[in-house]
Amino acid sequence: MRKLCQGDIFRYINEELNIPQKVMCSIFNQVRQGNMAETRISEIKKGKRKGYKGLKEAATYCFSECFQGKEEASALQDILDFLHREEIYFPKWEEYKTENFKTYVIRFLEFGLDNCDIPRQEAEEEAELSFTKGDHTPRKNKVLTAIPLIQKMMQNWIFIFLSACIIFLIFLLLNLYRISAVDLFLFVLKLSPGSFSTFTFLLAVSTFLFGLVDAGIAVFSYKARERDVSISWRDVPYIAKYGAVDRIVPGKGRYDLNRSRICYSVFCNLTGTFSAWALYLFLQSFTDFPAFVRKGGFDAMANLDLFFSLLLTFAHSFFLFTREPMTQFKEKVENPDTLSIDRLHVISNNAHLVFNLSFTTIGIVFAGIYGFSHISNGKMFLSPFFAFMILGIHAYLWFSSCSPYAVDFNAECSGSFLLFYPIVAIFSSLYSTLCFQAGWGVFLLNLVNFCALIAWLVGIFRRGSRSVLPLIRQHKAYFIFYAFLFFLYYFLSFRI
Repeated sequence: MRKLCQGDIFRYINEELNIPQKVMCSIFNQVRQGNMAETRISEIKKGKRKGYKGLKEAATYCFSECFQGKEEASALQDILDFLHREEIYFPKWEEYKTENFKTYVIRFLEFGLDNCDIPRQEAEEEAELSFTKGDHTPRKNKVLTAIPLIQKMMQNWIFIFLSACIIFLIFLLLNLYRISAVDLFLFVLKLSPGSFSTFTFLLAVSTFLFGLVDAGIAVFSYKARERDVSISWRDVPYIAKYGAVDRIVPGKGRYDLNRSRICYSVFCNLTGTFSAWALYLFLQSFTDFPAFVRKGGFDAMANLDLFFSLLLTFAHSFFLFTREPMTQFKEKVENPDTLSIDRLHVISNNAHLVFNLSFTTIGIVFAGIYGFSHISNGKMFLSPFFAFMILGIHAYLWFSSCSPYAVDFNAECSGSFLLFYPIVAIFSSLYSTLCFQAGWGVFLLNLVNFCALIAWLVGIFRRGSRSVLPLIRQHKAYFIFYAFLFFLYYFLSFRI
């Protein structure tokens, strides 16, 4: 068992009492300085960040807002069930029989709100204590297993090996057939607008279509295991997500049929597809663009971009399915089993990510080189497709990582893409200023980028941070990966 912490209190109020996180912010803001953020509450609740300090004094007010007027016997039993189910405790928790309801609940709230630690810190302290008392595990192995990322990589070495084999096989085939990423890019660019839009749209919604197939497989598998059990339509979402109707079967969940989750997934893909459509139409406006790319000798650059897109997609998938296993039914939390790499909807989503990411990044790089190299010929008129592309990228970055949907369904990656906000805003503003004629269009585009930067800063400060460093520490796995990619790109630029 472990000690009750602030994340447990937030989880109990939000999930057991069904009080929204927005209402929780308004409750606790009454007794503390500053404004609490829904995103940070979600991260604290799921054990991703430390809790807020100074919330112990809010226990009495929280009781009056959340527990006052409830039937005492059932409310007390709910708390006891929660403590037993989560295997947590607080001092003198067993004295509920000799203590009145209000005093017991306030002690429950005070201790939990005052403990800002996250559960894994206590586990690490207990492990350290056991080591000093006689656990003589070799120090090298102890250090490796103490780092969560390395431990996950060691446990999932088969996935890493297969990912490396797939990347190697792709580039081996490209080399055997003497095809580069530039050839693939120009082939896609030569497609008719109808063919391109149809292909990208089907690729974007294929996640949902294959998800339905995964749900059918889950139901078929459950029926094969439980032949005597009858299934109703209401049972299908539970079987698809958890592998059974009344319990969570490890490894059997295949797809989350929650409507909000489906809308989040599909809309993320469609916003990314929208930016790819705009980029495609923008590049189509340059008649000599394919010839310029052919003569530029950009094969190595495009191949590197394709390699990084594959690597980033596999890393993103790795971070998703290696989360802590689900132990109880939670409507707005993804079951990591549904994100396993062998799920059909995950495979189709990874294909969408690789295509959309590589096409967009290669196209943006080539468009930038083309635009800067033609500045001496005079500035161009601002293309509306360029503006739509920037708006689509901003919408994708916000919706996929910062929106309320992302906080609810994808808190593991929430904020992980914030690194790209300033890069997109600065590059597009510089490009529009140098390559397009001045006017209201360029002014409005730069204003949109300025607003995006303001939203980026607000997203950081609303998390309770005064700098970007806490955000980097929170998503250190992603930022270490991004830093590795940038360093590798910089190093290879001198070797190729």
